[in-house]
Amino acid sequence: MLTFSSRSRIVALAIGILITNQAAPFGLQTAKDLKNNIAKVIPNKKKAALVFITISVFAGFSRLWSKGSKFDYHASDLKKDIKKLLASSSFAEFRANLLEFIDKWIVGRAVSLNDVSYSYTAEDGRKVSEKDKKLKATPFGLFGLFHAYVLLPLEKMAKISGDWDKVIVGVILGKILADARAGSVIVPGAN
Repeated sequence: MLTFSSRSRIVALAIGILITNQAAPFGLQTAKDLKNNIAKVIPNKKKAALVFITISVFAGFSRLWSKGSKFDYHASDLKKDIKKLLASSSFAEFRANLLEFIDKWIVGRAVSLNDVSYSYTAEDGRKVSEKDKKLKATPFGLFGLFHAYVLLPLEKMAKISGDWDKVIVGVILGKILADARAGSVIVPGAN
């Protein structure tokens, strides 16, 4: 499995290939050609910021889903983590502390629910089995909380609604076609 660092290097390499390969297939370019190619791919600062944010969100969620849930995070550690980050004495130590800070507070931890089934014997002697969900890990961090409180409910709503979108579209189209056949609405192509 690729690590977060490997994935980000692959993305950076792909962007570099995209930028440099547009004018010179063998990589022989002048500085002016390279600048023009960068301007073709990312023409202004707004688009550059959008590309950076998109790549950051993709990398953050891919790290969240591949990270696991065996981390013991507490919100009370924020001051300690900031002090640790600011007290870094070398660039290598600062970089390691910054990546740890981002991994903890920005990426965080995804919510983890396990399916559990309970079996017991009822008073009348029959065996009863119930299914439930057990919370394995609570969400933490920006991406973890967004995933738990925005994306998961949207996924559940999509499962519950099922084919309601197709049913609604079918009813609306059926009504339009029925009105067209009755002559009250003119729809191109309707008989």
